[in-house]
Amino acid sequence: MAAVMEGLLDGMRDMVENASFMSEVPLVRDLRTTWEGAIWVERWGSDPLAQIDLTVGGSDDRNREGEEAPDGWIDVLAPGGEYVGTFSLEETSMPGAFGPGGLVAFVETDEFDIPTIVVKRLPAEVR
Repeated sequence: MAAVMEGLLDGMRDMVENASFMSEVPLVRDLRTTWEGAIWVERWGSDPLAQIDLTVGGSDDRNREGEEAPDGWIDVLAPGGEYVGTFSLEETSMPGAFGPGGLVAFVETDEFDIPTIVVKRLPAEVR
């Protein structure tokens, strides 16, 4: 029985070690919609591979200590699909949540890593 299990494990290890992966990396990092139906598309910057956390399982923590914020853009599309504009991630990050009337919520941390929820109102053009 132990020999059979060891053979199965060896086969699985070999399969994992020799697995092939696509060389393409998706350019869309995040996709969200506002209550009014606008679409916000966050794109990776110029070098997506350098910005992806390649550890197993990845990480959604965008403010890891010691790392610069990733470059990239947020494209805003109207509910009908018309292009509205683009924000750089240096201007604004993707909101953590969208609310009614153009409200958006961001989670920001201070120098002591204390999270604070900041609520702002978007201009009508990008709602």
